Amino acid sequence: MELLRQASQGLPRQAGRLIQTAMRLAVPKGLNHLPDELIHEAIEVLQ
Repeated sequence: MELLRQASQGLPRQAGRLIQTAMRLAVPKGLNHLPDELIHEAIEVLQ
């Protein structure tokens, strides 16, 4: 959660984009959770 808050700068819309991107990255990997590594990957994709 702290990683998500820092990456989104506390902005709900940006947090939503990060979560949505991370979920899209998780599906092909067969994950049902969002580990920190996946959040980092989503941050890189959105930059």
